[in-house]
Amino acid sequence: MLRGINRGNIFESNQDKAFFLNSMYRAREKSSFKVIGYCLMNTHVHLLLQESEEIGVSMKRITVSYVQWFNRKYNRVGHLFQNRYKSEPIEDERYLVSVLRCAISIKIR
Repeated sequence: MLRGINRGNIFESNQDKAFFLNSMYRAREKSSFKVIGYCLMNTHVHLLLQESEEIGVSMKRITVSYVQWFNRKYNRVGHLFQNRYKSEPIEDERYLVSVLRCAISIKIR
């Protein structure tokens, strides 16, 4: 999960969300992780990834590209995300289904 600094918006438009997804898929080409699911909300992001390497490298690729683009687009400087990403491992199928259900219900609201 990534959250906007001070719980502020990290997406102002659908174009922003599309660029974030493009950043994620470009990072995937370099790191070979699998995208299982995601939910993009204005103030935060949930990503469900199956990693094949250190997660930090992939998250850095995703966020650095997006923040640089976002800051140029909106003529701003500084951090966009609050702290570092939050992650937890999913070690069984039951928890995986629970996480996916949660992402789906967030999208529907």
